[in-house]
Amino acid sequence: MNKYSPERIRSLKTISVTAKCSDCFFLEGTTAEGENIDYEGYVPHGLNIGAGDYLELTIDLETGQILNWKPVTPDSLEETFRQIIAK
Repeated sequence: MNKYSPERIRSLKTISVTAKCSDCFFLEGTTAEGENIDYEGYVPHGLNIGAGDYLELTIDLETGQILNWKPVTPDSLEETFRQIIAK
């Protein structure tokens, strides 16, 4: 069977994405007050989406959810940005 046949494509349940960002990663967040906070550089370790040069995600195609992703707590997010600022 052709690995790109319509039947195989339609039967996909998940997709895994690995992207080498080097220092080209960009993140933008919005505060509760509507202010933007952004960051450019390497993929931060504390966001649970990869680290360093690599962004890594597995997505459930039925739900659109990132699989095995652990939510980031406010404390973890604060520590991640503290590390970013220190570099």
